[in-house]
Amino acid sequence: MSASLTCSEPAVRRTGFHMGGPWEIIAHGPPARVRRAIDAALHEINRIESLLSRFRGDSEISRINHGIGPREMPVDPEVGRVIAKALRYAERTGGAFDPTAGALSRLWGFGPDGPRSAPPNAEEIGAALGRVGYRHLLVDEEGSRLTIGRHGIELDLGAMGKGYAVDRAVAVLKLHGIERGWVSCGSSGYGLGAPMGQAGWRIAIRDPRRPDRLIETVQICDQAVSTSGAYEQFFVYNGKQHGHICDPRTGYPAAGPASVTVIAATATQADILSTAACVMGVEEGLGFLQSESGVEACFAEEHRGDISIQITPGWSEASQSGFGRRRFLAGMLAALGLLVLKPFPAGGAVYMTAEEALRQILPEGREFIRETVTLTNEQKAWISELLGKQIKETAYTFYRGTGSDPAVTIGHAVVLNVIGKERPITFMIGISPQARIIGLEVLVYRESQGSEIRSKRFMKQFIGKTVEAPLKLGRDIDGISGATLSSRSTAYAVKKALALTQVVYGISEENDS
Repeated sequence: MSASLTCSEPAVRRTGFHMGGPWEIIAHGPPARVRRAIDAALHEINRIESLLSRFRGDSEISRINHGIGPREMPVDPEVGRVIAKALRYAERTGGAFDPTAGALSRLWGFGPDGPRSAPPNAEEIGAALGRVGYRHLLVDEEGSRLTIGRHGIELDLGAMGKGYAVDRAVAVLKLHGIERGWVSCGSSGYGLGAPMGQAGWRIAIRDPRRPDRLIETVQICDQAVSTSGAYEQFFVYNGKQHGHICDPRTGYPAAGPASVTVIAATATQADILSTAACVMGVEEGLGFLQSESGVEACFAEEHRGDISIQITPGWSEASQSGFGRRRFLAGMLAALGLLVLKPFPAGGAVYMTAEEALRQILPEGREFIRETVTLTNEQKAWISELLGKQIKETAYTFYRGTGSDPAVTIGHAVVLNVIGKERPITFMIGISPQARIIGLEVLVYRESQGSEIRSKRFMKQFIGKTVEAPLKLGRDIDGISGATLSSRSTAYAVKKALALTQVVYGISEENDS
């Protein structure tokens, strides 16, 4: 989820990857103050992840989940308060939102154990349901002690954790004197104030079945917005799609609308309510959300491949549907770029997003900072000399990965489009701080043949190569029969990535310790 940035006031924008999703922070104000504020906000996001992520073995939630049997235990007071809030919403939604549904999401392949290719059977689902139930949790008034009344209860705060982290990041920006900004994680975001000269932050809501199209645009000011739906995380078995949003009352994936977008006072509230409404379905969900003060919603339903929307009465006040969706989308993408690289070219195959590739190339990365670099004429000349070929492009997209210490760079990755036979191939190439190739992935392949270059046998030949390596096919690199041009394009992409990184970031083999 991205916000449009169309004002002339100085702003700093930072993107990264936290809590399993892409993050974006935009803040207006004096650049030095804004950078300090964003650094502090990102530190806060990392802190929340260390508390609430069940995908991290060292988190507070994982510590709670590792216990055995009914018990009373001390918990971090902040985590206790988050759990208490989750229990209040579980009660209000009649269990459509339930923070104890971890056993179900794990069973269906959306937990720490990883994906599955076929759905569980009824016996397995029944057993998992026996370990679900928010009424088996009790938190004391201070939030410092948690009582678990049933064996096998597994907490999963995924339907509110990102929203809570967004709220905490916004609070940190405010403490640093930021009055106008935008914070988002994946499909949850908060608009702090409004850009200068604007009534609010304009947010695009995409079609859940066709990500290149919009169904709505909304404008928010000191409000949060969240979209939930099973259109991004799912698996298909025997032609049926099974999404990641489980109904804690039945044990099966929710069969509700394609997506629900909620506007609310906080990102935590919007995150929870959009998920609960997906589980409830359109009729029950609309009725419930209309009873919630200060909440508006848009339900996207699919009928034979077409999307129709149903909205709460106050939604139209925030909707920008008359703004001109195509013009808005074009302007937004031109201003901000795509946070998640997911092009859909005619005749091509999309193999993975930038975020997925980064996780493959830099698996130890905690944050990925997206940087667009414009080369000077001197840099272009130097790169051309290293390549032995003139380059024409001036702007390139890099990702800088950091680990547990955000001040230390563990690697860079660059996205490159290199022409194969007739059409460009989109690569992401990772380079270590010692100027060596550490990973190579194909994001999009558009040619009619030659996609065999994605084979691990071929790709691993480039690992460890430096800018001085000749990378000649048939001598240094074994090509793939029938994919000669694609093999040659891959070698050139690697060479270009090494040259770019050396020139832009000043890294070379001399950095090797």
